[in-house]
Amino acid sequence: MTHNAAPGWLARFQARFDTQLMLPPDAEVTLAASGCVGGEQLTLTLQALANSRLPFASAHFPLHADAPERARQLALLHHQLLDLDGTRQMQSLGGLWRQRAYRLGLKLREANAQVLGPGWPWDCGFLRPDVDLVRALAQFQPRRPSLLAAWQLPEAVAETVLHSLQAGTPAGGHPVRLLICQANQASMDG
Repeated sequence: MTHNAAPGWLARFQARFDTQLMLPPDAEVTLAASGCVGGEQLTLTLQALANSRLPFASAHFPLHADAPERARQLALLHHQLLDLDGTRQMQSLGGLWRQRAYRLGLKLREANAQVLGPGWPWDCGFLRPDVDLVRALAQFQPRRPSLLAAWQLPEAVAETVLHSLQAGTPAGGHPVRLLICQANQASMDG
């Protein structure tokens, strides 16, 4: 390793989940046994986003007008993001040392700039409604493939996020995905 390569390696090794931009999915959320309206559509939408080969991709997911049904949709989204971000896989390893070894192996792959293929964890989270998203997005440097969920953000804010990510996602970097979850007018009227 050359002297100039060390800072890049160290920066990649030290990179962390961007808590200035996102809140991680909640591992304590439980799923309703009955499922939710649009659950299959949500699953298929997330799979399509994860499988896209584009540097940036986005999708809209219509939320149900009924608040209890939206809560079930939110629980399902938390659950699916925990699958995509590797939390469930890490938890299945058992003991603390196995989990730490898994995380260390992942960090070493990231630090060595290895492309993490299918099945490797993504960074997944909910865009924070309490921050200046334009500023946070301008500073966002994905450490791995990332999926950002915009949950019930005002439409103008969601569009600003969409345009900011479209303009700021470099080709050849880690893929970035945006899932915009909003109640559509049809579900509100029906």
